[in-house]
Amino acid sequence: MKCILCNQRKAKRYCPAKRTEICPVCCGEKRGIEINCPDDCKYLIEGHRYQQQRITQQRIKKDGVQVYIRRAELYRKNPELFASIELAIVDSFNSNTRLNDSDLCAALEIISKTLQSESKGLIYKHRSDDVIVNELADSIDGEINNLRQNQDLGNSITTGYAQDVIEDFYSEVKFYIEKDDDKKAYLSHLSRFHKDGAKPEQKQSGIII
Repeated sequence: MKCILCNQRKAKRYCPAKRTEICPVCCGEKRGIEINCPDDCKYLIEGHRYQQQRITQQRIKKDGVQVYIRRAELYRKNPELFASIELAIVDSFNSNTRLNDSDLCAALEIISKTLQSESKGLIYKHRSDDVIVNELADSIDGEINNLRQNQDLGNSITTGYAQDVIEDFYSEVKFYIEKDDDKKAYLSHLSRFHKDGAKPEQKQSGIII
């Protein structure tokens, strides 16, 4: 029997979302993106685990384990900020699937510049020549500002801390761009993790620590 998705390769893997068998290639490429996989799908779980292990090993080999120690320290200080940024990214990607990892890098870069200006006492919003990049930056920046205004969380989100978190995301996306030919590899990773979104009080981060 041929795979119902590509109609080319042999169907060998049962897909609970499609309630039939599909080929391993379509499963790997489309799970969590074109296929609305249930959270308990063993292939979805294995895929997340493999992706995290692969990226972690490659990053440690290149930059050393210290990069993940620092990431863990930043995350523990305010996991809500990490999750909110990720969801803003995923929402933007879902609204415009033409977005790629380079667009995200550019958006994070101008946010970092804006925060850097703020740390020097200058309130200036840096912009890009690309409208799409500006819209993505505004979405992420809006989540950061909403949390900074939250009385319970605002004190822990200083300008310096917010900039450190943005730069951590930036370095992670840059690594994906360097190591993966897929121009949407990082965006696809986050989309798979946050495929159904999450209520504010239930947000969890999909960052690799």
